Amino acid sequence: MTWLFLSYTPGKRDQIELVASGSGEPIAALRAILDDTMVGWGLLRYSWQLDQARREKFVGFTLSGDKAKVMAKAVMNMHKSAIVALWGHIHTELTVGCPEEELTEKELKDLVLRSGG
Repeated sequence: MTWLFLSYTPGKRDQIELVASGSGEPIAALRAILDDTMVGWGLLRYSWQLDQARREKFVGFTLSGDKAKVMAKAVMNMHKSAIVALWGHIHTELTVGCPEEELTEKELKDLVLRSGG
């Protein structure tokens, strides 16, 4: 997997910045930097080998932290369509309120399989 996470520049709800990105397994890395007070958007590339073919799916996620401020969530929802357009084609997406509980390898695998993986 290759991944990235975007959120607002601290103190500025009109500037979005790259918070983190990486290669390899993103779950542990994302769970280490995300918490339920944050808002933002992530994109994961989920790849696996199936017989002779290499399969690849793109998963978009919105972090709308359970403990995030209401105004932060409202502003984030206003920008969501622009972020989704930036991603281009994604195969599936999810909304995460508590990264520790909801952003898991099993959840991502199940989501990808349900999307026709």
